[in-house]
Amino acid sequence: MNKNLLFVALVAFGLVGAMTTPAEAAVQFCFKHNVDFIDSGLELDSPCDSYSPERCEDRWLDNDAYVARGIKATIQQKVSGVYTEIWSGYVDDGNGTDGAGCTPDLDPAGVNTGWYKLTLESKAKVNGDYVYVRDASNALAMATIVSYIGSDNTTYTYSFSGTSSGLTFERFNVLSAATQPLWYHDFNIAPWVYYYFDVIDSGSGSQYYTNTGHVEIRSTSTDNSANRKFIITHEMGHALLHDIVTSKYKNNSTFTDPGGTCTSATGNNHAVDTKEYQSAAMNEGFAHYYASIAFNRTDQDDCYFHHWKESRGTVDCEDTGGSLVEAYMLNRCYATSQSGRGVELDWWRTYWDLRVKGSVTDQDMRTWFQTADSWTDTDVYSKLNAAANDMGGTLNATWDDPAVPNNRIDF
Repeated sequence: MNKNLLFVALVAFGLVGAMTTPAEAAVQFCFKHNVDFIDSGLELDSPCDSYSPERCEDRWLDNDAYVARGIKATIQQKVSGVYTEIWSGYVDDGNGTDGAGCTPDLDPAGVNTGWYKLTLESKAKVNGDYVYVRDASNALAMATIVSYIGSDNTTYTYSFSGTSSGLTFERFNVLSAATQPLWYHDFNIAPWVYYYFDVIDSGSGSQYYTNTGHVEIRSTSTDNSANRKFIITHEMGHALLHDIVTSKYKNNSTFTDPGGTCTSATGNNHAVDTKEYQSAAMNEGFAHYYASIAFNRTDQDDCYFHHWKESRGTVDCEDTGGSLVEAYMLNRCYATSQSGRGVELDWWRTYWDLRVKGSVTDQDMRTWFQTADSWTDTDVYSKLNAAANDMGGTLNATWDDPAVPNNRIDF
């Protein structure tokens, strides 16, 4: 057997390895993670594929091996029968480089061929921000790969899955989803942001807690949140908004007077089409938007999102879709006063139009939120409108363009 083509994985989970020869590397290790999301590549009636992508998001249409951007890795080399650490850190996130998911070129002392132990943890650093995914006892998931390296001056790539099920697998699954928006979108909050996820195997419902700064994600043994990329990134959107606006953060979904043909949000029973206080509609709309830009290209108009509460499966977050008409509150929630109220869908589509139709940057949106005066549950629109007028430029021009006001959040 040609030892240059041999590696052995002594691990209890799926592993595939490949190797290439870099220009100047002694030994380099790269990692991909096999994700498993039940909301990948959905459309109205059937799974998406390359022949029918018209009702799908643009990224991660399939459950496949994706680059483990910025994951924490520790590399040990077996020397005289003992594994000795030769490198530990966050692998490349691919930001401005072509080495995504890879360690630096490693040149350990002595012979480079031989046995190596590669340990991965469920935490990552992407675009300067950090993600930690733990269980209820604050433990990170760990995955260990033991491999024989038969050739130096070689890059070895491994696709790993963690265990086939359970909290270890789910923590890595959540990590993969959470790193996706960080790489594509940098709101540039100095010096950095820490995102903490706790994967819990009891109870139901996933949510962000302002008092701890943690997101709770339920395991597949409860409501499958850990296998839903849009829930993971939605809750992450709440954490991001809290970091941006700090003490101005409000999300009051206790309003109970729906009016018209829509329903009201009561406690955590809000949805994309419920009539809510503006603070809740603005906040939930942003979380939906953040999950949308994680898996939809913002250089294209179309936007699709797989909402966990919608029996229709796919929500069109750019155009009107089915019963989710444009200016939903105006057209569906009309029997009682609309002043100071809102609908998540209308605010969600407003953020999308600002980004896509007006090319408003992540940094401009952050500045807009930060410079607005503090708002109450019922005057968010007026405070953001005043801030947009003060900012001027692209954001204000798009804010006043008919495409954005047509969503009618101005109540």
